[in-house]
Amino acid sequence: MKRIMLALAALLVLPVLAGCATQTTVPQATAAFCTSLGTLDQAVASLNALGASATIGQVKEAQTGVDQAWNATAAAAASVQNAKVDELQAAQQDLKQTVNSIPDSATLDEAKATVAPKALAVTNAIKSLRTTVKCP
Repeated sequence: MKRIMLALAALLVLPVLAGCATQTTVPQATAAFCTSLGTLDQAVASLNALGASATIGQVKEAQTGVDQAWNATAAAAASVQNAKVDELQAAQQDLKQTVNSIPDSATLDEAKATVAPKALAVTNAIKSLRTTVKCP
């Protein structure tokens, strides 16, 4: 009888332990979020650093990289309680709208003049979040 009770107890505890093993811990979630913020920051820096020989098409392509990094950041933020991404999301969307509104006929200087302040807003929002979440 004791063996049956032990076997039943083991069967009841096993799913609970399995569920715990698949959940991300708070430090892991925070580390993943901080990594995603770093990736987003690099994508914005790449967009902002396009040289004089870049085309408007390359600017828009770089924005696609920012969008992808933002999507990963938003997903990672869902697991971090104090990751309030509203300001970052608004800045990213503003940057995206600005880049998408650049006509193909614009010069790179014209594009940079409109994109640079928007990219800076995203960078500042990232820095703020990194401080709030206490990223290393």
